[in-house]
Amino acid sequence: MKFLKNLITKAALKSTRSELDKLERGIRELPQEVVSLFLQAAISLDRTLPLPEHLPLPYNLYYLVSVTSTRADIQKEEQIRKDVTLLLPKLIELGRASDDINTRCAFHFWKVVLMTMLYDELYEEGENLWYLVLQLEDDDNSPLYDRRPIYYCLE
Repeated sequence: MKFLKNLITKAALKSTRSELDKLERGIRELPQEVVSLFLQAAISLDRTLPLPEHLPLPYNLYYLVSVTSTRADIQKEEQIRKDVTLLLPKLIELGRASDDINTRCAFHFWKVVLMTMLYDELYEEGENLWYLVLQLEDDDNSPLYDRRPIYYCLE
């Protein structure tokens, strides 16, 4: 049984790393105008109507706990990781339900960010995503970077 669990964990880690790589590659390679629209949509999900407001109970609570938890909390608290795992399909569902491509991309962005937080092995790669976001935003005004989860509060 332990072998099967390890196999599933390795497959999920590989899938998450692939999603993160695709997201970073898209941000780097797509035209700046396209990336700006999708990053703006990611910000809007959390500004005009905060992302938790898009989510029904208990998913909104799962989201709030996940983005306000430290790296140490997520590493030691199995329940937080379970809650994030339950939240991911809801983000996918909401993204697919949207008619707006930028909103779909925004939900995908937040899904990948949360997926990455499930695997401490991906911390540095997730951190790199936030550095990339910071580079794309104006240094004096970084609205998406400023909304990153506490897990990724960079020094």
